[in-house]
Amino acid sequence: MEAQWHDPHPAVDGQSIRLALAANFGFSGISLEPAPRGFVAQTYYVSAVASSQANAVNRYFLKVFPNQRLAQNVAASAQVQVPLAQYLRSEYGYAVIPQPLATKAGSLVFTVDSITSEDHSCVRASPVTPLTAVMYERLPGTAVREYSWKQYFTVLCRIHRASQALAHLRCPELEEQFHVPEWHHWEILLDALTQGSGDSVEQRVVEYLEPRWQALHIHWQQWRDAANHCRAVPMLAYITHGDGPGNVMQLDAGLALVDWDDLLWAPWERDTWFHAFNPQQRDALVSTQRQYGLPVGFRPGFLHFYAAKRFFDDLLDFLEGIHKADAEATKQSLLAGMMQDCFGWTFPILESLHVDPA
Repeated sequence: MEAQWHDPHPAVDGQSIRLALAANFGFSGISLEPAPRGFVAQTYYVSAVASSQANAVNRYFLKVFPNQRLAQNVAASAQVQVPLAQYLRSEYGYAVIPQPLATKAGSLVFTVDSITSEDHSCVRASPVTPLTAVMYERLPGTAVREYSWKQYFTVLCRIHRASQALAHLRCPELEEQFHVPEWHHWEILLDALTQGSGDSVEQRVVEYLEPRWQALHIHWQQWRDAANHCRAVPMLAYITHGDGPGNVMQLDAGLALVDWDDLLWAPWERDTWFHAFNPQQRDALVSTQRQYGLPVGFRPGFLHFYAAKRFFDDLLDFLEGIHKADAEATKQSLLAGMMQDCFGWTFPILESLHVDPA
């Protein structure tokens, strides 16, 4: 039987979230507002009254992770974020925000019941799948200060330097495994789009991808070869974010490290590959790495692995989003994002890379 695409991301409804927040934090008067769409989490702005502060409404930021493969990583990442913030504050004076909010039981993660919603009504799944969630302090509404790439690289290198002091926090859940999903994940999605509703956006996606499919498969094979090379090299691991630009922000109230839920102990290229193809950024990064006594440059195998990972991860997320979306405007927006991020940015990088990872 031919494989069928199944949505890997169960949904959650507002009532499930309110019940979880009341049980885990003692909140009352809870109101939810959808936050900007994220690929790895469903996000919400939360306003609520804490049990210890009568009538005082506090604001929070909630992330619910539908992909259960991330659950262990999210829980382990939360345990590193707090010591990392403390280190950066003590060593460099950073007022690091936001941080995970502990539940009444002292945990930095909690669970929310999932639901099935085939007809878009909130019908509880049987059995219900608990989804991992993390609550954060809400970023203050102050303007982001602009800073140079040199200033960003200073923050990044200080985080990499912190890895030495926090090495005792390494754990198997946060070790880079250089995982490459099987090719059939992308094939199944292309088949689903081909056999889908026949709407114009899905047709345009299929028409664009089909003549490029063989080339994409070759790049996937080269990604797999790069992963095998990376696994064979002894790994000097650092605390890495994986998508730092835009997620390390300087606010008036302090340094904000956001979206660190997918933190990994990994080679430095996981954070730096973005900058290998811009001479000005590359030179500023290498200069800052030398300043902090860190390894410099970009090893070809690791560079290839992370560039390919970004391309194929983004492509899968965009294709899933287009296939799931109901609104034409949402599909159009996702298609535009796919063309810009995948085929306007990372695919040309893959085309330019030498295939020999060594």
